[in-house]
Amino acid sequence: MRITAVQIENFRGISSLGLDLGRVTVLIGENNSGKTSVLDALKRCLQDLGHRRRVVFEAMDFHLPDTAAEPSTADPIKIAVTFSDEPDEEWDDALVARLNRAKVLQVDDDGRNHVRLRVECQYDEATREFVQDWSFLDLNGERLSRVPSRALSTLQDALRFYYLTALRDAGSHFSAGGRFWRPFLNDSQLSPDRKAEIESRLQEVNQLVVSSHVSFEQVRTGLRRV
Repeated sequence: MRITAVQIENFRGISSLGLDLGRVTVLIGENNSGKTSVLDALKRCLQDLGHRRRVVFEAMDFHLPDTAAEPSTADPIKIAVTFSDEPDEEWDDALVARLNRAKVLQVDDDGRNHVRLRVECQYDEATREFVQDWSFLDLNGERLSRVPSRALSTLQDALRFYYLTALRDAGSHFSAGGRFWRPFLNDSQLSPDRKAEIESRLQEVNQLVVSSHVSFEQVRTGLRRV
């Protein structure tokens, strides 16, 4: 199955984005222009997503238009991913049958098969927690009813999705900006001075870990050879 389109709203630095994807799509842009955000949005939907109660988004995944904005008041994250077959790449009968049984397959007037998955996340004031939901859509973008819970796993079993972390991120894996410490520093009520002190010490630890691990030097040597 191939992704043919993705729509992203209110995810990190992306306010609204629609992309039509070809057989091969390359994202090109400056640092912090949103390339990784597009890939992370797909990863949330296609790899991380599971049962409805497990939220795969973090507070800092919400689009904040200004420095005064808070995740609890941000607009909902909405990500829709469309899968379609092509005249020269039609889905086999077994896949079509599985998607039909899952009640998510849509066929347009030209006989093309489509599946659309949408994931949404927002802050619930009543529970004071982030809540998440996923659904499958018809060709008009309306939510399909009576879709069994196994439909998501049926789709994921048919996918081949591989996410390779950028090497530039590996060098800061244990730093203040890494996935281990970033949530703590973002959510805590630390003073600016205390936060700066912790970030400085974490950077020292990160440099020590990276310089001590032989695999990082092997990667550098391999890249120089290439």
